[in-house]
Amino acid sequence: MKNSDIVKNIICIMIIVIPTWIFGYLDKHTAMGFSVVAGSIAAAFLNIDKFQKFKGGGFEAELRATVDEAHATIEQLREVASSISKIALSHLMTSNFYADISLEKKLELHDQLINNLNRIGATIDQVKNADDLWNKGISAIYHRGIKIKVQEAFSPTQDIIQEFEKLINFELWEIGDSKTHKNFLLEKKLINLEVEQLLDDFKYFEETRKIQRCDVFVKL
Repeated sequence: MKNSDIVKNIICIMIIVIPTWIFGYLDKHTAMGFSVVAGSIAAAFLNIDKFQKFKGGGFEAELRATVDEAHATIEQLREVASSISKIALSHLMTSNFYADISLEKKLELHDQLINNLNRIGATIDQVKNADDLWNKGISAIYHRGIKIKVQEAFSPTQDIIQEFEKLINFELWEIGDSKTHKNFLLEKKLINLEVEQLLDDFKYFEETRKIQRCDVFVKL
């Protein structure tokens, strides 16, 4: 089997099976349906060169013209895979706030999806685009975890908690960075060792896009 065929097969599996499984698990049936349709169309384009071999009564020329016009390159399919992965990861992350799938399992699924994108040769920008909302969600989880630890240790007033919560704008999906969180807590004198460590973990994630203490993070 040629390397290009292997790449095509990997893309087919990824853009159909993985997003469909995720949406099905999360009971996102409409999204699952769209994923199947989009993935099937993309998979068909991946193998469209094979259809050029079909011959028959005046049909060959028309078919070849259609193939030439609609042919999707490997690079275009990488973009399709990136877009579908972004949708899947977005649903996977936002479901963290209400679904019963564990955060540990979601991290595992995320890594599998990103690894598959890298395996098919997706560009840095394509992977970054797919991972954008997921990374914001990780920051939101750090925000939530830090807030809980602060509440447990210091019992701050409701006004302070509401002010702290404004560091996230869920409508625009914008999250203040670790430095903003730390400055706020220093000003309010709401930092102990445990909170300091979470802030360091938050900063480490911003710099590396890796989770420093996974055993702690999955419990936030």
